[in-house]
Amino acid sequence: MIIKKERIDFKIKNNGVVVMLKGVRFLLHFCWKFNKKFIAYEMIASLCKSLVPFIAIILPRFIIDELTGKQRIDILMIYVLLFAGGNFIGNSLTTFFMGMTLREKNILFNKFQLYLSDNLIEADFEQIESAHFLKMKDKAYKYLYGDGRGFATIFDDFTNIIGQIITVLGIVVIIATLNVFVVIALLLLICFSTYLESIYQRKQYELNMKRVDIERKNAYFMRLIESFEYGKEIRIYNMKNWLKNKYNETLTQLNDFYRILTTEMMKTNIGKAFGTFIEQGIVYVYLVRGVLNYTIGLGEFTMYVSAVNSLSTSLKQVMVGFVSIRKSENYFREMDYFLHLPKERYNGNQTALDKARTDYTIEFKNVSFAYPNQSQKVLRNISVKINFGEKLAIVGENGAGKTTFIKLLLRLYEPSEGEIFLNDVNIKEIKYEDYLELFSVVFQDFQLFAFSIKENITLGNPINEHLLFQYIEDSGLKVKIDNLVQGIDTSLYKIFDENGVEFSGGEGQKLALARALYKNSPLVILDEPTAALDPRAEHELYQHFNKFTKSKTAIYISHRLSSTKFCDKILVFNCGEIKEYGSHQELMKKNGLYTELFQMQAEQFKETQ
Repeated sequence: MIIKKERIDFKIKNNGVVVMLKGVRFLLHFCWKFNKKFIAYEMIASLCKSLVPFIAIILPRFIIDELTGKQRIDILMIYVLLFAGGNFIGNSLTTFFMGMTLREKNILFNKFQLYLSDNLIEADFEQIESAHFLKMKDKAYKYLYGDGRGFATIFDDFTNIIGQIITVLGIVVIIATLNVFVVIALLLLICFSTYLESIYQRKQYELNMKRVDIERKNAYFMRLIESFEYGKEIRIYNMKNWLKNKYNETLTQLNDFYRILTTEMMKTNIGKAFGTFIEQGIVYVYLVRGVLNYTIGLGEFTMYVSAVNSLSTSLKQVMVGFVSIRKSENYFREMDYFLHLPKERYNGNQTALDKARTDYTIEFKNVSFAYPNQSQKVLRNISVKINFGEKLAIVGENGAGKTTFIKLLLRLYEPSEGEIFLNDVNIKEIKYEDYLELFSVVFQDFQLFAFSIKENITLGNPINEHLLFQYIEDSGLKVKIDNLVQGIDTSLYKIFDENGVEFSGGEGQKLALARALYKNSPLVILDEPTAALDPRAEHELYQHFNKFTKSKTAIYISHRLSSTKFCDKILVFNCGEIKEYGSHQELMKKNGLYTELFQMQAEQFKETQ
């Protein structure tokens, strides 16, 4: 399910109320667009919740007055039934609509997860690879999930404020006959408590922002300890104590944050408790005097006491709700950016490609590149043309710029300088999805998913059983899969399936190669495709790939220079520049860097025989 994303087009100003309203308005906009029932149930639940307190405030007065007056059993029964029945109906309706709200919120949450995942998948690659993105994501989640209270709780706070305001207005009508100075004193004391709460909430926000990095590190250590991916290294290298010490340092730092937060909470609550003490003292002294002076009856006494307590509670909830939403404003800034990460690849007037065409030529013209926030260039003044059907090997020592060259070609990053062309069209002007369809890629750090073998190869594309088994055989996986009880339907890993299997490095690489073959794109890129294979398997693999890439353009990145003999041209990278370019025979005649690397590997191979 793809959910269309719309940005709310009004600016965030340096005004707390505007920011606060924008955060609420964003959630209201999202809820209205994807699940209007949620808003309706939420508002009805808040209304029911706001009216129920009046039953406990008003009806006991009449019951007590009747008990201290005429004591009519039939009237008392009516009052008691109204009191009990009203509470039952009010609480039942509140519970029902809150339950319906929760059910609709779960539906809304699922839609939001799809919305969020769609947004992240389309975000420019350099955004999600940065440390800044990870920090921002954690802060954004504090807004989306109410700083640990659950999804969209800021909207819950907003509707609760509306409900509590209704309660406050009703109670004000009830206590309007009380001494005006008493009412003013109550309001001042409530404002005092709210002020203390706002100070605490601000400090809590500041601490939360500071502990984001620590929590992320804490989560990382937990993943290290729990994940089977790291289990072998941890045990073989006896990392237990070392990891535990590092983990303990992180937990200690977290504990310091919680200690400070707890201290601030205790100070705030003691101050609020003192305010409540003064508040109740004023109310009870005034009302007791009224009873002793016969200006207030016992029924009225209980009603006013209950009303004042409810007024205090409701006003505090209103103020705390505002403080809570106000506190979220900085979270919202992060969330707003997080949900609207740059998607430059999808912008501009882009040209759709003719998908029937396969004769593509690629050209780099004076391309240089430096990674974000780094001044040193990884590639410098790269100019090369890759013709249709050509087999190109890219070689060089570690850090020479080979993988970065491929990242630019695949538009995972954009050049800092220069341009890249596809058939004389700047690749920035080509529709991004169309452009990526041209490539089948096996990355050096390829990823396998906890799905079936079949799904790992087809990756959601239409299934052609004949081609699927053909490419499984060509990649060298047939024997392995034939020995599995469930064959291509066997799950990888045991994350979701106890009968799942874990492939070795070489088997995983073969699966990634089968995936690239199955996509059947006109341009094939193999980044260290044989790193986990033995020499015989490597030779067979290249034979197969030469056969199946006969009418395709193929780019090989490899430390093993044996692959270069299969290629038409060889690019030799050194320190981010093209040092040499030509065929194997041409470069060997030059007796340069390529010859040195080739002879060095040949000598190493002889020594191992």
